[in-house]
Amino acid sequence: MPFHKGENRFIYGLHDPGGEHLMIVNGQAKGWVLVTEEIGSEANDRGSADYRNIADRGLGVIVRLNQSYGSNGTIPREERYPEFAQRVANFVAGSQGAHIWLIGNEMNLEREQPRQRGSNQAEPITPRRYAECYKLCRQKIKALSGHSDDIVVVGAIGPWNGQTWYEADPKGAYPANKISGAPGDYPYHGFFGDFMKYFQDMLLAIGPHNCDGIAIHAYSHGYEPQLISDAAKMGPPFQ
Repeated sequence: MPFHKGENRFIYGLHDPGGEHLMIVNGQAKGWVLVTEEIGSEANDRGSADYRNIADRGLGVIVRLNQSYGSNGTIPREERYPEFAQRVANFVAGSQGAHIWLIGNEMNLEREQPRQRGSNQAEPITPRRYAECYKLCRQKIKALSGHSDDIVVVGAIGPWNGQTWYEADPKGAYPANKISGAPGDYPYHGFFGDFMKYFQDMLLAIGPHNCDGIAIHAYSHGYEPQLISDAAKMGPPFQ
């Protein structure tokens, strides 16, 4: 398999720049750097970034594009998806040294979801909402001159999180995801959402021909190295 500039054949990597020297071994680059960017959702904003200082060293570069962080929303409210997609395209068009773009982060976590107008409660990012936002961003990126072969990656869900339940997809791609027995207050209102079903439903809504890559947060149950291969599962209802 050929590797292009900004890619690397090793699977090791660091979240955020600053430790690149740790992945240069005997003069050989062995790994990746994931850079996370807060780009907003203003369609006229043409701000961008230069990642050549990473790619020129032979390291792989993945850029995660977020509208913002925390309760401002990793992607915006649904009404602003077109503006966000244009902002993503502007950022990509002006940036250098990268061609792998990750859209959003842990969309099923309440704390990563945008607030409803006039409220401190979230507009849930359902699988359908994320799928529509992702597809718009991907279309805009691939329509740019010189970017038709860019890799646009589906954001990673937050594992072990049951905060986002939802009704059946209005377009028929998946049934409801509602597990009874959750607390009655916000954000549960009596229901958990199965995070693995969220992941599956998100991919169903995106479709097999609209996706270049999938991000996974493969966390263990702790920091000890042996837990990487531990087969222990979560407790009910997620075991």
